[in-house]
Amino acid sequence: MKTKKIITTQSLMLLAMGFAGCTGPGGTGYNPAVPGTSSALGQTSQILGAANQAVQTGQQAVNTAQALQTVSLTDLLAQQLGVTQTQAQTGAGALFQLAKTRMQSETFAQLEQAVPGVSSMIQAAQQVQQNSALGGMSSVPGLSGSTAGNLLSTASLFQQQGMSANMVQRFIPVMVDYVTTHGGTVLSNSLNAALLGQ
Repeated sequence: MKTKKIITTQSLMLLAMGFAGCTGPGGTGYNPAVPGTSSALGQTSQILGAANQAVQTGQQAVNTAQALQTVSLTDLLAQQLGVTQTQAQTGAGALFQLAKTRMQSETFAQLEQAVPGVSSMIQAAQQVQQNSALGGMSSVPGLSGSTAGNLLSTASLFQQQGMSANMVQRFIPVMVDYVTTHGGTVLSNSLNAALLGQ
């Protein structure tokens, strides 16, 4: 019985020493006298490394969001609709030109401030109009009445640039979303109402 008791007591002492070595002074987890405790430092380094990587990943996400904020409208139209830069510029210019005739001058001035290059887009559309007779105008699918009539010349300009008439309807939501991001909901609602005749 005494032998078993002595062995048990020694075992408990060794176990206690092991725990003391794992915690170590200052809670670092490292004790040079106990082999293997340096692995705790390695785990701590891995955790810090992972945390640092997470911070960097978060910063990359912020940078990506900021980059999206700086994407031009023509770039966005080209990316989302598969049109060329020229088609994007001319199509957007035609729609902005239409909106300008239906929006209050103060509101359209705010739009020009929110969307860089509006005036150059309108000039590109006007240049196309001047260089073509705009014959054979087609209706815009899904629209009727006065709204369709107001968009007839716009649809023809799209066709002059090698796009179908229904691309007009695909341009509008992209442009409205862009204005929402850069100018706010009130301004984008005004643009949407002007383009759709609401």
